[in-house]
Amino acid sequence: MKKNTFKIIVLFVMTFSISSYSQTEKEKSVILSQTNISNLKKLKSQFGKSQMSKYDKAAALAKQNGWPIKFASPDGTYSELKEVTESGFPLYRVTRNEGSAFTSRVARLRPNGGLGLNLTGKDLFVGVWDQDNATIAHEDFGGRAFVYDNNTNPTSYHSSHVTGTMISSGTNSINGSGKGIAYEAYAYVSNWNRDLEEMTELATNNGLLLSNHSYGLLATSASFPEFIFGAYRADSRDIDQIAFDAPYYQPVIAAGNDRNKVPNINASKDGYDLLTDFSTAKNAIVVAAIEGLDSGGYVNASSVVMSNFSSWGPTDDNRIKPDIATKGVNVYSTTNAGNNKGYGTISGTSMAAPGVTGALLLLQQHFRNITTGFMRSATLRGLMVHSADEAGDAKGPDPKFGWGLLNAEKAVGLISNAYKTNNNVIIQEFDSRTAPLFQGGVYTKIVKAKGSEPLVATISWTDQAGLANNGTVDLTTPVLVNDLDIRITKNTEVFFPWRLNDVRNQPAVQGDNKVDNIEKVEIDLPTSDLYTITVSHKGILSGNSQDFSLIISGLEENTLSTNDSDFKYFNISPNPMDDLVNISVQSDISEDMYLEVYNLLGVRQIFKKINSQNSNFVDTVDVTSLMPGFYIFKIKQGVKQSSWKIIKN
Repeated sequence: MKKNTFKIIVLFVMTFSISSYSQTEKEKSVILSQTNISNLKKLKSQFGKSQMSKYDKAAALAKQNGWPIKFASPDGTYSELKEVTESGFPLYRVTRNEGSAFTSRVARLRPNGGLGLNLTGKDLFVGVWDQDNATIAHEDFGGRAFVYDNNTNPTSYHSSHVTGTMISSGTNSINGSGKGIAYEAYAYVSNWNRDLEEMTELATNNGLLLSNHSYGLLATSASFPEFIFGAYRADSRDIDQIAFDAPYYQPVIAAGNDRNKVPNINASKDGYDLLTDFSTAKNAIVVAAIEGLDSGGYVNASSVVMSNFSSWGPTDDNRIKPDIATKGVNVYSTTNAGNNKGYGTISGTSMAAPGVTGALLLLQQHFRNITTGFMRSATLRGLMVHSADEAGDAKGPDPKFGWGLLNAEKAVGLISNAYKTNNNVIIQEFDSRTAPLFQGGVYTKIVKAKGSEPLVATISWTDQAGLANNGTVDLTTPVLVNDLDIRITKNTEVFFPWRLNDVRNQPAVQGDNKVDNIEKVEIDLPTSDLYTITVSHKGILSGNSQDFSLIISGLEENTLSTNDSDFKYFNISPNPMDDLVNISVQSDISEDMYLEVYNLLGVRQIFKKINSQNSNFVDTVDVTSLMPGFYIFKIKQGVKQSSWKIIKN
């Protein structure tokens, strides 16, 4: 009885401490208002029962067959029994062992980094699921790491290293060389046994933004089921379902380290088709490991050198996985040695994934600093892809590096540019707060290219969970549920998004993409002319609509000033606005016209009917109730609508 009472007290203290340092209650409420809480609660119960049932069955068979429950390998990896396949083969989870901030350009975002941004992850948190526990008492965590699942497992070198890569202060490392990417952030730390259940719980109750998963399946046995490689199985489907119901939540997954294993894994594929488990999920970010950039930094694609172990994709339906690459070789971070002061150097996609997770947390921090809200996960993924540096032997994505090298500096630059007055970048979210893409709908936007830099447009969306593969080798049927399409046109010329080549070792091509839920169109040498960007969809949209995010760069300044206009004339002034705003619209129809004003969290602030004078609609609107910041003014008249971005100083 005393033992149970103690656990309850500890849990209360931990909950109080965490809530004191995480997002504000207002920020959580905005996230949770867009979260399908009822469905997530059902999933939590379902995952809890399912994971324990699978483990109990596997443990019983392990006892019967003499299989180990846990074991360490000579290469330093650690494995633990997870489940058995339908044919009775045991599946083990395995850790992904083998100057991250310099390679990802995060160093430029920090205090004294040269950009004046001072991004450290302060007041934000990540979820960490891994082997056993991180050394939460490590001095360089400064009390910012918590055992969320209240387990009593021992600490592990691997979990401590992964957690430190994200949040370590680096105080006890040489010259601060062990400083984490988001070194003032907080971390919920849990072991991997009930990951799906706990991910669902944190997304439901805490508005979790990001989590790191540096583990996967042990695939070194010659009898490992071949169909699992590249397959969209139940665990990937479950990750997609959680992300769909929690649209601000982004899981980050290590791709794996199986390319240099002997005997050769999936030997007939020449290093391709090695992804398993979570790393085939559509809505997850899957991370490849590369060598760190040399002192000259990034110059071109040849600056990015692939590690000798990182697992390559693609998925069986030829999706672009991994998604992104960053340093995973000789990463220096905290360990569970050294009397709570230990550091060590190891390599692996396990070390690359938290580098990405930490960097994405800084992007969320910067977005919040500018807009007072957070990006949906689809926007975050799209921004990461849009800003990635080229890597590999040919232009475009590939199954080795994904979309290329993470470039956090470029990503924050896009955010900053999108929300200034004279902007030439667009970042827009289309969802229930504004308007998603409806069944049969087409979104069209006319933009003017700057002409002196590439015109790039990216759409991304969080897709619904697809159908799991239960045993077919190399099943090529797309698991995409809602297939959106983006095109850029100029007169009769059509520019298509990237997709992987049907032949794995051949360069990507630009054409109709039927499998990915991120599509990116690049025009390297646009003219300084008008281009039309169109977003549409194929077939029937499940749910009759699909939220999506759109990012466009390479525009002439002030493109957003008159975006999406369906009217003959449309003007709102002044911009920046004072306490009164003048609205003038000319229309060729006589229906009632309405004004809606949204903040950048998508919350409507003003709604009113606009006065009409024949075909002219003129009104003066009192905006004294609006706080300083950016707002979207949307004019609606029947099927017509236009929007205008206004800043209030």
